[in-house]
Parts: sequence; structure tokens; C-alpha cells
Amino acid sequence: AMCELTGYSLRELLKLGVNDIHPKEDLPYVIGEFTKQAEGKTILAKDIPVLRKDNKVVYCEISSGILPFEKQEYLVGFFRDVTERKKAEDELRETMEKLEMVNEKLRVVGDLVRHDVNNKLTTVTGYTYLARKKLPRYSEVLDYLKQIEASIEQIMQIFDFAKAYEALGVEELVYIDVEKTVNEAASLCPHLKDIN
Repeated sequence: AMCELTGYSLRELLKLGVNDIHPKEDLPYVIGEFTKQAEGKTILAKDIPVLRKDNKVVYCEISSGILPFEKQEYLVGFFRDVTERKKAEDELRETMEKLEMVNEKLRVVGDLVRHDVNNKLTTVTGYTYLARKKLPRYSEVLDYLKQIEASIEQIMQIFDFAKAYEALGVEELVYIDVEKTVNEAASLCPHLKDIN
């Protein structure tokens, strides 16, 4: 199995040492892991790079133990090829990093859009207020302006909801007042105001 894993013949493999079947840049890590195993501090080393005869690197999970034999102790190790698993983990990590970057961009864009639209809505609210002041007290137009102001308030609540929804899964969970939340959601639908 080790010959198949490394690409060496049995005769070649028996002549090789730790320095020969692990990439040079990884030797301090590999030797450190083997030392811990020899001292009994650990029995499993994960993702140890193994250099094949064709210079390709495969990753192994190595479990080991001390085997006493004829008044000597030997470190016996079992190599399990985890290259595909490690590759999948690396791909998943890269995907998660990209996803985090996309989420951050979306959050920034969402914040900017909400901020800019809120500024415009504040302007509309201000002009609506000024228009109401200029109209006679019983003008039919006042009802329309009140409807505009109510719609603006609902838009601002929708933005607040969008901001809260955007934070789902990103921020820690907190307790919420369900009654207050339901009432806020219902306030976005004026035709529900008479429903208990």
C-alpha cells in the first residue's frame, strides 16, 4: 500500500528515510509530529505531506504507536491518504472566503443604498411638510400628503427590516420581543391596523 501511495518499489522504499519522502520545506513540521508521536504525546498526525517518486505531493493522516520488539522500541505508523479530503476542505475554505467577501460587498452596497435613499426620503418628507403648511386647513390635498408621509414611513421601516435581515446569520442570536416585532411588521400594511 505504501508503494502504491508513494510510487516507489518496495526495494526503493526500504532505503528511504523521513527526509526522502517528505517535502524539504515541511520537514520541521513532519519531524515535530513524529517526535510527538514517538514520545506518546499524540497518536494521530493530520495532513502530513508525502512526496511521491513523481514529485507530486499527497497528504496523509498518520496514526502511530510504539512497538517493542526484541528489546528495542519501534515507531510504527499507518498512513491513510486524505489528499482528496484535504483538497475538498481547501476548496470549501476558498469558497467560504469568497462568499464572505461577496457578503461584505453586499453589506456595504446595502448600507450605501439605504443611506442615500433615506436622505432622499427625508427631503421628500421635508417638502411634504412645507406643502402641508401652505395649503388651506381643509384641503383635499392634505389627505394625499398624509398618505405620502405614511408611505415614506413604511419605506423607512422596510429599510430597517432589510438591514436587520441582512444581519441574520452574521450576528449573534439575541432574544426579541415577538409582540413588538409582529406589530412593526403589521404597521407596514395599513389595511391590517383593525385586525387583532
